[in-house]
Amino acid sequence: MKFKKSLLSLILIFSICFVGAGKTFAIFGIEKKTTASLIGDAKSGGLFVAENVDESLPVASISKLMTYYLVKEKIAEGKLKLEDKVKVSRNASREEGSSLNLKAGEQISIKDLLDGLMIVSGNDSAVALAEAVAESESNFVTMMNEKAKELGLENSTFTNASGLTKNGQDNKMSTRDIFTLSKAIIEKYPEVLEYAKTTVLEQPARNFKKESTIPLVGQVEGVDGLKTGHTDEAGYCLVSTMKIKKGDSEFRVISVLMGAKTKADRAQYMKDMLNYVKQNIETRKLVDAEKFTRRVEVKSANQGYIELVPKEDLERVSMKGINYDTEVTVDDVKLPLKKGDKVGEIKVKNSKEVIATVDLVAKEDYSKAGIVKRIGRFFKTVFEVVETILP
Repeated sequence: MKFKKSLLSLILIFSICFVGAGKTFAIFGIEKKTTASLIGDAKSGGLFVAENVDESLPVASISKLMTYYLVKEKIAEGKLKLEDKVKVSRNASREEGSSLNLKAGEQISIKDLLDGLMIVSGNDSAVALAEAVAESESNFVTMMNEKAKELGLENSTFTNASGLTKNGQDNKMSTRDIFTLSKAIIEKYPEVLEYAKTTVLEQPARNFKKESTIPLVGQVEGVDGLKTGHTDEAGYCLVSTMKIKKGDSEFRVISVLMGAKTKADRAQYMKDMLNYVKQNIETRKLVDAEKFTRRVEVKSANQGYIELVPKEDLERVSMKGINYDTEVTVDDVKLPLKKGDKVGEIKVKNSKEVIATVDLVAKEDYSKAGIVKRIGRFFKTVFEVVETILP
C-alpha cells in the first residue's frame, strides 16, 4: 500500500537571548550608514545578518576577487605557472589608481603580479594578469562574466579586470554575490588568506615597497583577509573574513559592507560587525539523531507502522536568539525497507529559506505483513468505520 506524502511542520524552540536577525543592525545603525551589508558562515553559506543583499552595486577593487579566481583556475589547470614571466604591456602600465608601479616592457612573474593584485590592489597588476590569461582585457572580461554565471552570481556584471570606473561603466555585484565568490575562493584556494600576513609588500629587484591595503589584520583577532574597494561611485567597500574559536568549536565568517562614506568609517563599521557576530555566534544542534523519531502508520508493514530517524545530526553555526522551523516530508513508502533506506527529509528553515536538509531514514528493517495479518487489519478498519457511523 502506498503511503500518501505528508507534510508536518514542527517548531524548534530556543530561548531568546538577543533580538532576531532581522533587527540586529539596529544595535549600531549600520543599515543607515552603508548601501549594503552582510555577515555569513563561510562553511554552510548561511547568512546571519543582512541588509540589501541582492541589489547590484558598484564594487570597485572587490572586482579583483574574480580576477584572482580566474588566474588561480588557470594555474590549477596547468595553463599558467606562478614562476611564468609576463611582459608588461603599455596598456597595463598606463592603468590609473592603486598600482604595482609596472613599467611597459618589464618582465614580471605571475606570483609577483598576484601579490600586487591582492596585497596592494594594483590595477596595473589586474590588467597584466588579464592579458596573461586571455591575451586581452576584453577577452578576460568575457571570461569574468561567464564565470559569474557558472558560480551562480545572479546580480554581477563585469566590464574590466580592475574595478575602475571606465567610460561611465562600473563592475557591479550584489553583496550576496560577493559573499558567494569569497566563499568559493576560500574553499578552493585557501592560500588566498596568506596575503593578509604580509603587512608591507616588498619586491627589491624592482625597488618596490608599499603597505598592504588589507585592513583590520592584527586589530581584530582572527581577521585574515580579504579585499577592499573604493571609487567615487562605489564608496568605501570591504569584504573581511575572520576565524572564530569558542571552546572546542572553530568557524569562519565572511562579512561584507558597501558604500561607507570614508575609509575610517569603513574600518569602524566592519569592526562593529565582526565584534557583534563574535559575541553572538554559537554552534547549535538543530536536529538530534538520537532524540528525533517519527512513527508513520503503514498498514501493509508487518508491525503496522515504520519508524523514521535522521540519518545524522545537524549542527549549524548560528546567531543566538534565531528560531528555526523544521518541515518533515515523508515519501511514498515502498516495502520492504532496509535499515538506513531514505524515506523522506527534514528541512530546516529560517523565516525566508531552507538552510539545511537531513535525510529521514528507516530506523530498522521493515517487511510486508502476511496476507492473513493484512486481511485482519482490513476488517478491523471496516469495523471501526462502521462503529463510528452507526448510532
